Amino acid sequence: MPRKRQLKQQLHALLDQIEVQRNGVLAAQPDALHQLRIGLRGWRALLPLVFRRRETDLALLQAWRSLAALTGPARDAEVQLTQLSDDHPARPQIIQQRDTGYAVVRTALSSVDWPVLLAASHAWLDLSLAERQRAVLRRRIRRRSQRLVQRLADDLAHPRDAEHWHALRLDVKRLRYLIEHAGRWLPKRQRKLHAALKRAQSDLGDLHDYDVQFQAGWRDDAAHRAPLEQAAAASARQLTRQLAALLD
Repeated sequence: MPRKRQLKQQLHALLDQIEVQRNGVLAAQPDALHQLRIGLRGWRALLPLVFRRRETDLALLQAWRSLAALTGPARDAEVQLTQLSDDHPARPQIIQQRDTGYAVVRTALSSVDWPVLLAASHAWLDLSLAERQRAVLRRRIRRRSQRLVQRLADDLAHPRDAEHWHALRLDVKRLRYLIEHAGRWLPKRQRKLHAALKRAQSDLGDLHDYDVQFQAGWRDDAAHRAPLEQAAAASARQLTRQLAALLD
């Protein structure tokens, strides 16, 4: 059975991972920003399960949410550059977006607020977990998982357009990372969703990237969208079947 001590170690390890990748971003190491975002996803997936609605808790939650949002534009531009040809006319524009995004991220990560946020998060984590009983943590994790499962099932029941595909992708990511980082606290039948969620996130991500490129005028090959949407639809059907069995 999972223990509160294990969750505490896991959360501290995620903060340590974030700090390592923060240093990598500042040193311009390849893939550091991507790995930083992975660490932030894990930390933010577990963070709401521990916090209370106190001023300090809400301030920390907002600080991490804001930092994660700052990393988006630079990483999105990096991904777009890998998918466009070397001679594509939009590359200079996207490179500028990437460089501007990195400048914003590096400013935030080198700010005097960074060590304060990190130290406060470690200390707050110890205090918050000391106040939480294991049974309460288990109930909160399972309740959040069930809410996300139901929300995802509701998403999948609606007609799909580009906006809906994007919303579906976000809910897939939320449930995937909760299972990935808190799976030991969840029933086995929910943990079995992980593979389908991972596949769906990949397929939905490919479709989302294409839609972003098309809307920005970087792509005009509309026929290329069809196989991407077919793959996303297949992943959605697989998830629908598994969620139906889970909710039955």
